[in-house]
Amino acid sequence: ARPGRDRHHADDPDTGAGSRIQTEVTTQGTLKNFGLSVVVKVDSATTSRFAAADTNQVFVAYLTPGNSVTVSTWHVLDRAKNWGVLDWPLKEFLSNVQNADQVQIDILSNADITALSGTTYYVGYGTNADEMLNAGRYRVVLTVP
Repeated sequence: ARPGRDRHHADDPDTGAGSRIQTEVTTQGTLKNFGLSVVVKVDSATTSRFAAADTNQVFVAYLTPGNSVTVSTWHVLDRAKNWGVLDWPLKEFLSNVQNADQVQIDILSNADITALSGTTYYVGYGTNADEMLNAGRYRVVLTVP
């Protein structure tokens, strides 16, 4: 995770699910003092004809990898900027986001992520979590080295 900026567009090839959204990812600092910000472009061109008229929710999550002792665990960032273990329904980070809006999400600030090797951070949006997942409107924004 080197400091810098990376843009992902909806039509970019992606190695996993979630290539249907546009993001701009900014990282700063070192693994001991790390910052991660993401700008998400909510684009009506990627929403279904049923979702195009609705407002959207934005979701932020990370997955810690398992090993021989622990299991993989999902965590979600809520409106109050608290991380919690994933439960359903998925808690949104933002709601009432209009199509064509750009939203900035400061996911990490001065965080020590040295113990989080292999952890993967995701952002996505949809009218709700189910619609986001079914439409594939989420993407990886960082995998901690």
